[in-house]
Amino acid sequence: MGITANSGPLLQYGITTGGSTDGLTGNVADYNDQRAPSVSDLGYALMDPRAAYAYAPGGSVTNKTMAFFNSVGLIDVVPPAKSSVAVVAAVTASSSLASTALTLQAGSTTRGTFDTTIVAPESGATISVLMLGSSTDNQYEDMGTTGAINLWSPTNVSRAVSVILSSYTDTAWTVHGRDEYGYKISAGMSMSSVGSFESSFGGTTTQTFRYIDAIYTSSTPSSTGILGVGTTDTYGFPLKVPYFGQQTVQVSVSSAALVGGALIALTSANATLASTLTATSTTPNVRGTFISSVGSSGSYRLQIRVTPAASAIAAVASSDISPLFGVTQYST
Repeated sequence: MGITANSGPLLQYGITTGGSTDGLTGNVADYNDQRAPSVSDLGYALMDPRAAYAYAPGGSVTNKTMAFFNSVGLIDVVPPAKSSVAVVAAVTASSSLASTALTLQAGSTTRGTFDTTIVAPESGATISVLMLGSSTDNQYEDMGTTGAINLWSPTNVSRAVSVILSSYTDTAWTVHGRDEYGYKISAGMSMSSVGSFESSFGGTTTQTFRYIDAIYTSSTPSSTGILGVGTTDTYGFPLKVPYFGQQTVQVSVSSAALVGGALIALTSANATLASTLTATSTTPNVRGTFISSVGSSGSYRLQIRVTPAASAIAAVASSDISPLFGVTQYST
């Protein structure tokens, strides 16, 4: 049996004009004596409005429609421990590295990476990528026997990537990959003497990645060695965060996987807001980021809840999904 879909807007009512008065203002109202909250099997969800993931009328029963459970962007995950070599192992810097993609690590759950395949939203083709997560971190949870309705998984989280060097270099690096929804990103990193979270030398992307395709530098590194390319404790918000507030975004980090954490007050010191600039390789994240002060160990729980404002949902149009997902990601 396929899914039943109706073209909205749909209105469900329990009180209408016409009939008896409302007992307060004298206005006429018709009251349904069985009026009660609506009950839906397995809850409700906000359909993803992006063309690659929205409902396609007349499609096959196996066509996937993606949605956000309970109409929120949710991350609820125990992140794999950050690793300075999760993406690329140590390598000696040389002229042969100029404009040549570094060799990516094979997937390993001990490093928090996994070789996987995803369906590219821009083409529908299945591609092979390195996932920054473990083998148990699903991109989405499918419902029903054919997976016609799918909910974005709370383990579908993106992280910033860092390059760690043995000495200072001004060589610029570029990371090519995809965000948690599979959309392309190209992010640049300018190296400095204070650029990396894990070392005195290196750089970190402002954009966050779920998947990595390639990493390269356009010129010969002046550093004597590349100590690795790895993951950080900067995480991308699942939906656009235009301002900090309890009604918009809530974040907690616990000390253990099964312990709840108190809500963290977000400021410019531990988070960035969604960028409204036309995206480039170095602009802030298009949906915003959370920078955890607790180093991931593979045992603590990270929870992020982003509730879109009514104004953001109302502003979504067939040609503009930026109110929910931010400006178009930069990619080359």
